[in-house]
Amino acid sequence: MAVADEGSVSIAALTADMGRDKSQMTRLVQMLEGKGLIVRAADPTDRRVSVLSLTPEGRDFVQRVEVVLSETLDDVLAPLSAEERTQFARLVAKL
Repeated sequence: MAVADEGSVSIAALTADMGRDKSQMTRLVQMLEGKGLIVRAADPTDRRVSVLSLTPEGRDFVQRVEVVLSETLDDVLAPLSAEERTQFARLVAKL
Protein backbone atom coordinates (compact mmCIF):
# COMPACT_ATOMS: atom_id res chain seq x y z
CA MET A 1 0.00 0.00 0.00
CA ALA A 2 2.87 2.37 0.81
CA VAL A 3 4.44 1.76 -2.61
CA ALA A 4 1.06 2.40 -4.24
CA ASP A 5 0.72 5.69 -2.36
CA GLU A 6 4.14 6.88 -3.53
CA GLY A 7 4.08 5.56 -7.10
CA SER A 8 7.72 4.62 -6.85
CA VAL A 9 9.86 4.88 -3.77
CA SER A 10 13.38 4.02 -2.70
CA ILE A 11 13.82 1.18 -0.26
CA ALA A 12 15.60 3.57 2.13
CA ALA A 13 12.71 6.05 2.10
CA LEU A 14 10.14 3.28 2.54
CA THR A 15 12.15 1.83 5.43
CA ALA A 16 12.26 5.22 7.16
CA ASP A 17 8.57 6.01 6.47
CA MET A 18 7.42 2.68 7.87
CA GLY A 19 9.74 2.73 10.87
CA ARG A 20 11.28 -0.65 10.03
CA ASP A 21 14.88 -1.72 10.05
CA LYS A 22 16.68 -2.47 6.81
CA SER A 23 16.72 -6.26 7.29
CA GLN A 24 12.95 -6.36 7.88
CA MET A 25 12.32 -4.25 4.79
CA THR A 26 14.68 -6.36 2.68
CA ARG A 27 12.77 -9.53 3.61
CA LEU A 28 9.43 -7.84 2.90
CA VAL A 29 10.63 -6.54 -0.47
CA GLN A 30 11.94 -9.99 -1.42
CA MET A 31 8.61 -11.58 -0.47
CA LEU A 32 6.60 -9.03 -2.50
CA GLU A 33 8.95 -9.44 -5.46
CA GLY A 34 8.55 -13.22 -5.23
CA LYS A 35 4.78 -12.83 -5.39
CA GLY A 36 5.12 -10.57 -8.44
CA LEU A 37 3.58 -7.55 -6.71
CA ILE A 38 6.53 -5.14 -6.90
CA VAL A 39 9.67 -4.70 -8.97
CA ARG A 40 13.00 -3.26 -7.93
CA ALA A 41 15.01 -1.09 -10.33
CA ALA A 42 18.02 1.19 -10.14
CA ASP A 43 17.20 4.87 -9.67
CA PRO A 44 18.14 6.57 -12.97
CA THR A 45 19.62 9.54 -11.08
CA ASP A 46 21.62 7.42 -8.61
CA ARG A 47 22.25 3.84 -9.66
CA ARG A 48 23.29 2.91 -6.10
CA VAL A 49 19.67 3.40 -4.99
CA SER A 50 16.95 0.79 -5.57
CA VAL A 51 13.49 2.09 -6.38
CA LEU A 52 10.34 0.02 -5.89
CA SER A 53 7.18 0.20 -7.96
CA LEU A 54 4.06 -1.90 -8.34
CA THR A 55 3.61 -4.42 -11.10
CA PRO A 56 0.24 -4.60 -12.86
CA GLU A 57 -0.54 -7.53 -10.53
CA GLY A 58 0.45 -5.36 -7.57
CA ARG A 59 -1.90 -2.56 -8.70
CA ASP A 60 -4.74 -5.07 -9.06
CA PHE A 61 -4.01 -6.45 -5.59
CA VAL A 62 -4.01 -2.95 -4.06
CA GLN A 63 -7.37 -2.18 -5.71
CA ARG A 64 -8.89 -5.37 -4.29
CA VAL A 65 -7.53 -4.62 -0.82
CA GLU A 66 -8.90 -1.06 -0.96
CA VAL A 67 -12.38 -2.41 -1.81
CA VAL A 68 -12.28 -4.85 1.11
CA LEU A 69 -11.02 -2.16 3.48
CA SER A 70 -13.74 0.24 2.36
CA GLU A 71 -16.46 -2.38 2.82
CA THR A 72 -15.09 -3.33 6.24
CA LEU A 73 -14.92 0.30 7.34
CA ASP A 74 -18.50 0.85 6.19
CA ASP A 75 -19.60 -2.15 8.27
CA VAL A 76 -17.69 -0.98 11.35
CA LEU A 77 -19.04 2.57 11.10
CA ALA A 78 -22.61 1.55 10.23
CA PRO A 79 -23.94 2.17 13.78
CA LEU A 80 -22.68 5.78 13.70
CA SER A 81 -24.71 8.71 12.42
CA ALA A 82 -23.26 10.99 9.73
CA GLU A 83 -22.33 13.52 12.42
CA GLU A 84 -20.64 10.84 14.52
CA ARG A 85 -18.70 9.60 11.50
CA THR A 86 -17.45 13.14 10.85
CA GLN A 87 -16.43 13.51 14.47
CA PHE A 88 -14.73 10.11 14.42
CA ALA A 89 -12.78 11.05 11.28
CA ARG A 90 -11.61 14.29 12.91
CA LEU A 91 -10.49 12.43 16.04
CA VAL A 92 -8.60 9.78 14.08
CA ALA A 93 -6.87 12.47 12.02
CA LYS A 94 -5.89 14.23 15.23
CA LEU A 95 -4.31 11.06 16.59
